[in-house]
Amino acid sequence: MAGRSAQNWPVSSGITADPLRTNRADGIDVLRALLALWVVLTHLVSWCVAVQGPAAVPRWLAATMSFSGNLFQPVGELHPGVLAFIVLSGYCIHRAGLRGPGAGAMTGYAFRRFFRIMPVYYLATVAGVIGFVVASRQSPSLAAMLSGTHDINPSCVAAKALFLPALYPGVYECSFLGNAPLATVLVEVVLYVIYAAAFAGLAWPRREAAIWVAVGFLFAASVAILAWGVSPGIYGWWQNGSLIGFVPYWWLGVAFVNPAFAAMCRRRLWLLAVAWAALTALLMWGHPPGGIAIAELRKLVFAIGIGVLIRALDQDELKGWGAVALIGRAGYGLYALHAPLTYTLVIYGAPWWGILVANLLMCLAIHRTIERPMIRCGRFLRERLVARPLAAGA
Repeated sequence: MAGRSAQNWPVSSGITADPLRTNRADGIDVLRALLALWVVLTHLVSWCVAVQGPAAVPRWLAATMSFSGNLFQPVGELHPGVLAFIVLSGYCIHRAGLRGPGAGAMTGYAFRRFFRIMPVYYLATVAGVIGFVVASRQSPSLAAMLSGTHDINPSCVAAKALFLPALYPGVYECSFLGNAPLATVLVEVVLYVIYAAAFAGLAWPRREAAIWVAVGFLFAASVAILAWGVSPGIYGWWQNGSLIGFVPYWWLGVAFVNPAFAAMCRRRLWLLAVAWAALTALLMWGHPPGGIAIAELRKLVFAIGIGVLIRALDQDELKGWGAVALIGRAGYGLYALHAPLTYTLVIYGAPWWGILVANLLMCLAIHRTIERPMIRCGRFLRERLVARPLAAGA
């Protein structure tokens, strides 16, 4: 990674004036790898214990994952690794993203995002169906339990293709299709569209405030609704696959590209730590009424801390972490496809370490054969269809 000298980070305000940075950051890739492995191990350990018994994984690993779940998800909150991914996604999109008006900028952004996200998304959707079918041949009940899928319904496939689960909880669970974690990627795709729409219609002088007012209002309304009480089904959708639940944290990542905001949060990091510890103690041992609303406040504090970490890793070089950074660059494939591969191998009796190795090899292979060629394709089309015609016209 090019260090701080490669780019100036001026103090600026306004998302159209935020500093633009397009170089690769090894620190961010390392963080992405650690978050993806956290999510994979959470599923891998719990599924191995449920199907193969407690002796299937080392005691220390099972105890670590159990402690993590009790600490970060006492009332069924979103997995902290996924929450960090949401903040990181908003940060990375804005870090190298859209900085001005013009059809060329929008079209180039659309090409980059589509070829970066959608080919693996479609592949992961198909892999979920295949994984569910293959696992069901060994044990239909275990396949249904681990995948959250009972059948492959064409209407649910259509709902997933149209990104409806991000907006409507009625099709959330039926759209798992053997790959439930993909629901978070689905929401991110919708957030990319909203980001572009915000630049097209709002991100201009004296209008940008509307974005932050809307995001703040949405978070406040979320806390109020959760405090009032929601059904378990709605709560599961809200936490794990809803646009409403993800918007505030994604745009928080956008805000951290701004140097002034990032510096303000960094100076108050000690206060964030105290607030998180106090909310954790209240949530885990106080058993207060409206606990899920308190959990949402704690998520916000955690997300701000993650934003501080992301910003620090983006500015400082990390040496000697090349192998981990490589996994981070392939982390999207690891996250998107680990579930069907993991539960299928668990049901067929593979050891936990072999399943982990299979996931790592799978994500590296997908990154090399699918992700990288598709990224190059998006860049090529952007150059041929957008950048060159605009330059010729100028």
